[in-house]
Amino acid sequence: MSQTAAIEIARENAKHSLQEDLLASARISHRAPVLLCDIASRFHTLGIVAMLGDGDPLEYARLLALAGQTDAHCRSLDLSSEPRIRMVSRFLPFADALAAGDLDTARAIARLCPEAHEEGFEYEDDFLRYRFMHLLLTASDNESVLSRLLNRWKEVAEGNPSPHWALSRAILSRDPIAFEAAMADVLAARRENRAKWRKTPNYRVELDATEGSLFVLGLAYLRLADLRDMPTLDEYEGMPSMARVRLGTPPPPGAWCGSDVLDGT
Repeated sequence: MSQTAAIEIARENAKHSLQEDLLASARISHRAPVLLCDIASRFHTLGIVAMLGDGDPLEYARLLALAGQTDAHCRSLDLSSEPRIRMVSRFLPFADALAAGDLDTARAIARLCPEAHEEGFEYEDDFLRYRFMHLLLTASDNESVLSRLLNRWKEVAEGNPSPHWALSRAILSRDPIAFEAAMADVLAARRENRAKWRKTPNYRVELDATEGSLFVLGLAYLRLADLRDMPTLDEYEGMPSMARVRLGTPPPPGAWCGSDVLDGT
């Protein structure tokens, strides 16, 4: 199957599911966390499709922003009985908001997330990876707290954290040379994991053509680097220049549960 065909399958599946999920969610006043997570996921996929399938950076930014806004609403609900949804390492809508340039929504998600990991549901080092991103956005001037978090992350990982640790440290220290080296390691690890996944029964060609082809988490890291005035390359693997929403661009208008939300998808 060609990548174009796979992207179209992803579009139709996500659009159909989003229509059904929005109707079901509206019937219960958008109070079901599981449905809201599904809605955010569909916006995420359609945002990638808008970029890769249509070359439409405005629609891409709009849809990723809606994914983040859906999650901000979800996290404002009582999630005490939903530890998997409450987890900080359920990170993608936060990354979507950052990549879309919707910093207010990204900050809202960060502030609504728990300050400790969900024991039994997420690893502490995964929690620390995304907690660091949250604090870098909401408390970037508190470098002592951020440094302590990095130290704890390295300790939990028994001195061998993922390449994201070095990337995080480089952004904190505003070190462009270390940043490029760490980003290369992150991309190499992603490439290796993708190659392994392609050999498993869980492989899905439409997911590879979308999620595997646009690295939204990487774009979120680039946003954090931009916010710290760090020089970066225009493009990286899986992060084309067209997908980098310029810093200071106003978030696209529209509400995630509005009547016109599917216009243009």
